[in-house]
Amino acid sequence: MATQEILDIDKNEQVIIDIRRDPVGLYFIYSSGVMAIVALLAAMFFAIRFGDEVNLDLGAAVWGLLFGLVISLVSLFTYIASRVYQSNQLVVTNENIIQVLQFSLFNRQVSQLNLAKIQDVSVDQVGLVQLYFGYGTIEIETAGEAANFKFPYAEDPNRIAKMIIEAHEDYIRRHPAGHNTYRI
Repeated sequence: MATQEILDIDKNEQVIIDIRRDPVGLYFIYSSGVMAIVALLAAMFFAIRFGDEVNLDLGAAVWGLLFGLVISLVSLFTYIASRVYQSNQLVVTNENIIQVLQFSLFNRQVSQLNLAKIQDVSVDQVGLVQLYFGYGTIEIETAGEAANFKFPYAEDPNRIAKMIIEAHEDYIRRHPAGHNTYRI
């Protein structure tokens, strides 16, 4: 399904850019999963090897089955975490900005902001890793009481910030008389 259908974007709106989180964030998810599995394999080895010495002799087959189940669960949770991470997006259209924040499998927040309400767009790239790999946090400041949009792990955030500002300026040019009016 296209982004336009999933987010219920009007037919007269055009998607300018669909921003996803940078793949570098998956490194942290996968490395945590791999480290947990290595630790479980080491624990299984010691349980099988030294279990009889500490009265935990269940046999290699039982230990293998128990640790295999736990390793399968860790693998499943790692997969789910990566899918949740990849489900976050920031969509800029010629009328609105739509932010989809996926917190878990069953917890998602979708927010919309009309381009007229944008006050400022800034980029935070903290540390050598973010600068080297070219990702960071985009913050879109809004007018009034509307909550600011923050989108971490954005790929090439400076280019995206520039595109958002250009979309805002284009929106103002297309609505010169009442750029502060927007549809609800």
